[in-house]
Amino acid sequence: MNKMTFFLAFCLFQMTWSQNIEISYRVKFRPQKENHFMRIEYSLLKVNGLNSEYIPAKKMNDSLKIDETYLNFIILQDISQLKYYGSFNDLQFFYHEKPINNWVIIPNSAGVHNNYKTQQAKIQLDGRNWIATFTSDISISKGPYKFQGLPGLIIEIHSEDQDYSFEMIGLKHTKEEKNLHLENYKKIEKKKLQLYISEFLKDPASKKLFLKNSYGDTFDY
Repeated sequence: MNKMTFFLAFCLFQMTWSQNIEISYRVKFRPQKENHFMRIEYSLLKVNGLNSEYIPAKKMNDSLKIDETYLNFIILQDISQLKYYGSFNDLQFFYHEKPINNWVIIPNSAGVHNNYKTQQAKIQLDGRNWIATFTSDISISKGPYKFQGLPGLIIEIHSEDQDYSFEMIGLKHTKEEKNLHLENYKKIEKKKLQLYISEFLKDPASKKLFLKNSYGDTFDY
């Protein structure tokens, strides 16, 4: 079997296996680098064939429901690109990125995690080194956040500095489809967004400040 035939067969198998799959993750992270406090939130990865949605969630009464969280962003991903949707101050934005594909499989890393046969891989992303545990028992080449491209589902991944970790806590088939209402988000280049945030942090008083509290009240300054 040549490489192209193998790739097409893998894509067909993945599309068949992964129709409307929902994977839930527990996310543990450090909000402030200088503070040892770790926060826990939840997220959902919804997979339909080669497409996926990564969205925030909140654990309520032993179920996961969409809600506002500290990590309040959405990532839509297909085989050729990802779209990152987020907000900063009063700017609702999205930008495009190429999916990552520079994984390095860690030799002699085979193991078992929650009855799944696993292997580990490492990668550099967003200024951090990451180690992922994935399983080819679940033939979905996806994972939390921007992570994808391994020959199996990522069931756990953490940064080497221990500031972030994602762990799968559930997987189920679902028929539920919801509109994410992303019509008001404006496309922006990632470099321009980084410049906008950098300038705002240098002198917040020079720009309009938009605040929103946990009750949904908004304030302009």
